[in-house]
Amino acid sequence: MTDGSRESATRGAVAVTTAVVPSSAARGVPPRPVRPAPRPQRSGRPESAEIFICLDFEWTCDDGEDRQVHSDDTEIIEFSYVIYDAKANRLAFERQHYCKNQRTPLTPFCTELTGITEETLASAGSLADALEGLQRDLNDEQICGRPCCAVTHGSADLELILPMHCKALGLPVPKVLQTYSDLRLTAQRHLLQQGCISERASGLKEICEALGVEMMGKEHSGLDDAFMVLLALQQLLKHRVDLQPVDFVAEGVQFMESALSKDSRDSRLCIDGLPFTAVATDIMPWLQQHLGEEASELSLWIVLASDGRATGRGVMQFPTWEAACRAFKLFAGGKLISCSAIEGVRRHWERLVLIRPLREEARLPKLPAIPLEGLKAPALAPFPSSVDQLYRGHPKYCFAYQKGHCRWGEECRYLHKKAPDGAIKPRNHQNAIFREKVRSHA
Repeated sequence: MTDGSRESATRGAVAVTTAVVPSSAARGVPPRPVRPAPRPQRSGRPESAEIFICLDFEWTCDDGEDRQVHSDDTEIIEFSYVIYDAKANRLAFERQHYCKNQRTPLTPFCTELTGITEETLASAGSLADALEGLQRDLNDEQICGRPCCAVTHGSADLELILPMHCKALGLPVPKVLQTYSDLRLTAQRHLLQQGCISERASGLKEICEALGVEMMGKEHSGLDDAFMVLLALQQLLKHRVDLQPVDFVAEGVQFMESALSKDSRDSRLCIDGLPFTAVATDIMPWLQQHLGEEASELSLWIVLASDGRATGRGVMQFPTWEAACRAFKLFAGGKLISCSAIEGVRRHWERLVLIRPLREEARLPKLPAIPLEGLKAPALAPFPSSVDQLYRGHPKYCFAYQKGHCRWGEECRYLHKKAPDGAIKPRNHQNAIFREKVRSHA
């Protein structure tokens, strides 16, 4: 495990304190890019938080149908974070903790994806060491007692993977990591409010591109990705974007205790983390497996982005609040879902899926069907029964797939089929104008 402190360096007018990171030769990974200093704030912060903990984890994983590691039994092998003092506009800490895997192997797929090798983990510590290191940093005299907010790209790191690994080791999840802001949803709200309707800001690279942030380092390197989360966050803070942090533990307790007030009861739950090509014929058998006859009584809706494509989320509406509560307890900690490949469309996929109370999904309008054209705002529609229904109207073909390889694989939002001539067009002019506007104010 890497820990410690690197000498403070002055870049421009900003003092930056970072962590010691072993040489690339020692770790067997590519050299780390030079970190830029935090950019000056141009407006006040919309949240009460002064300290932001930007995190990214890497965990053991595998690919294909015959996997050595399944998504419901993974272990965190890199616990990286960057702590940013927004009030002082300084980088307080930059840490990269490697964690030795105990139950699951480090597969060739995982090494190729993350750059982490057996050599990298040979002298690594544990998840407990990483959590203790985080707490030491938060106890620093310049940070201790000040309001904090964690920030991650997506919900999986803090709502699924960390609780699962902590439970397996008998460790508590730190209170400070039970409340966080989802960079993905925050960036999407901001882009929509700016009129950038069809901008795809789902992957970290897409978010950075849309916000005018230059990508650095290696994707799926935890520390590099944590730093990119910070740079994207700084852009959002400049625009006074509401980060809408959520305490997911308190949220679950409130949902279960809503029996105290009939007016506050909600019989709906969100399915979060589905592949973009998931359809009702994939999900309903999975729900029936866990819920039995109650699955046949619920309604299933897909959450569409403003361009009419899948977001990886869905909404289940149960006949009663009591039925929703039973499902919420049953799916606590996530459940594994896997589906077979469809030739020319998708590979075999497997996911650990989160079931949670509704957040912004509660305010979305319902459509009678997936529209032929894009939308002007996110919406709900009946979950399609076939992949073809996901691509109604003008199909959105994957550009990389036309060249023979798409690195997103099952996570790609676009159609993996050969596109006819002229079917793929450049991103629209409105989005290009918006990105240039963001860069000009950076």
